[in-house]
Amino acid sequence: MTTDCQCGGMSVMKNFKVDYVASLEGSRGPGALHVKWMLLVQRYSRLGLTYDTDRVVAIAGIADQALKSGYGGRYLAGLWEDNFAYQLCWWINDTHRKVETYLAPSWSWLSVSGAVGFVHNGSRYNTASFAVEIMEVECNTANNQTGAITGGFLKINGKWIRLRASIYDLGSDTKPPSYVLAHVETGIEFSVPVEADYIMSTEQATAVQNVFVLFWGVFEGGRHAFVLLKRPSGDEERFERLGIWWHYKEMHHETIQLLDLLQDRKVIIIV
Repeated sequence: MTTDCQCGGMSVMKNFKVDYVASLEGSRGPGALHVKWMLLVQRYSRLGLTYDTDRVVAIAGIADQALKSGYGGRYLAGLWEDNFAYQLCWWINDTHRKVETYLAPSWSWLSVSGAVGFVHNGSRYNTASFAVEIMEVECNTANNQTGAITGGFLKINGKWIRLRASIYDLGSDTKPPSYVLAHVETGIEFSVPVEADYIMSTEQATAVQNVFVLFWGVFEGGRHAFVLLKRPSGDEERFERLGIWWHYKEMHHETIQLLDLLQDRKVIIIV
């Protein structure tokens, strides 16, 4: 259901809360909340809300109620602290609009407007194995845990490699750019392009010439997840998420090549 006015958007959210708060409050046991939350976010992110800020405020209202379950740990910019690495493997299915006003760190789905997707298989979520070690995560808010987000960072250890990014498709007003990645030193070029999370201008898209590919983990069926990072302009210490790159079984040869190139990296800060 969509709306073209703020009052209509709030009406949509009122009905949405009635349907889903009870479900979240009924979550019991480790993992139950975050599985239901991912399903909730997938539906919630398809609602038509006029203002970007509505998305943060409305989902925070549901999170306030979910906190009463006693599970999930801290609420962190649209995600839950428990099973955090799993929830960070989101992608955007449509719209792909980068939010102009700061609403959330780049590692949060709230930073991009569009329908969100997650990998979730009910009780089998724990079959995933992760290659990253989350050292610290902070989300700064204006007041309480679910208040307006003013900043945040994710500090991790992991394995990554720097690759050259060449434009495969510049994208359009409705489609993000995509890139072909290559390792300059060995001459290895990966055949499957990777799409950015969000739409860019031609100038922004062509400015991306190098990316850092961080091995995130392996999901059921042997699907490998790599998170793409880029340095913000003028910042040598911190990184922003650019996209997520999935390697499937049929890409096994290139996946092995990529894994062999990875290097250990301590203290990667994603903002």
